[in-house]
Amino acid sequence: MSLKDDYEYIARLVDNVEVVGKYKMPKLLEQDQLMPKVLYPFSKRKKVKEKSAMTIHFYQPDYRFRPLLKNLDKCIEELKKFNGVISVDCSLYRDMFPTEQIYDSFLNHAIAYYMQVKGLLVYPNVRWGSKDSFEYCFDGYPKNYILSIGTRGCCDTVEDKYFLKLGINEMLNRLNPKAVIVYGPMPKDVFDNFVGRTKFIHFEANYSETKGVVI
Repeated sequence: MSLKDDYEYIARLVDNVEVVGKYKMPKLLEQDQLMPKVLYPFSKRKKVKEKSAMTIHFYQPDYRFRPLLKNLDKCIEELKKFNGVISVDCSLYRDMFPTEQIYDSFLNHAIAYYMQVKGLLVYPNVRWGSKDSFEYCFDGYPKNYILSIGTRGCCDTVEDKYFLKLGINEMLNRLNPKAVIVYGPMPKDVFDNFVGRTKFIHFEANYSETKGVVI
């Protein structure tokens, strides 16, 4: 995809969208939500028989959902057979250039908005990187809503846990979610700090069917 094609692709995703914040992040729509019961990875979606019972997630390496970015409208029609989707999870690594983090955060927002406009029930995935990303990564998400986070690869070191805890605290302060879906590890030394502030629905991280547990 050329740079010109990239600009045109992004412009199509956010046509007529309301933007918020210093970095003009797309504002997501508010939808009627029910808590997902079963999560299933995007890359395995074609193997699912009982699609209406499943919610698709993108907590996988970025290359696993590259087909979505190349054939978005076609994939959206396919995803309408499912119960809903957790929005895409383009990576925001702390050691990425700031411009890369801003771009990936914008892309996460833009695709989530476009999916909503096209008729999908979308559970917003909240992703942050370095502390600087707090300037924009929480902008555009509905407050008092069911949100989702992925923690795979975010709990490996003391530093990882520090930034996970920092981001969760910032998300709770700014967005006051009524519940948070957690896909991946839930270390007690991180999540015990947030007892009573919201309801966490835990899904074990694997590449097969996963069912939630209320924490």
